[in-house]
Amino acid sequence: MRVGGGIDSGYKSETMGEFELWLPENINPHLDETADKKFSVNFNGKTYSGDYKSSKVELMTNYRCDRYMMTDGYFEINAETNELSSIHIFNPKSTEKKVALKDGEILAQKIAAKYIDVNNYKLVYPYLTKLLNTI
Repeated sequence: MRVGGGIDSGYKSETMGEFELWLPENINPHLDETADKKFSVNFNGKTYSGDYKSSKVELMTNYRCDRYMMTDGYFEINAETNELSSIHIFNPKSTEKKVALKDGEILAQKIAAKYIDVNNYKLVYPYLTKLLNTI
């Protein structure tokens, strides 16, 4: 039996159609018994270890990600390849303080510049801008 069409077309025994992968039970965080309970990953020369939290499928990615919590953030692993999909590292030295929106944007760009070329990206915060316009 063939499922899907175009690039996701294939025999059901060989591939899962997008419509099955994107069911609510897959795209919402859920526990997956096949996920490793602990996982370690290398990023920028440092090893991070975490405990399994949940799994989900991001729309348009067509693969399951397993999330692992660590003391200073979390990372997600592509469940099919065991490759790092994303990492979120919190700054334990930071303190919560109020700053002007423009100062926050400058700070965000300084932090991001440690990892990416910020000139190739545009910082957007539509929800925050909309919220500020209603105050």
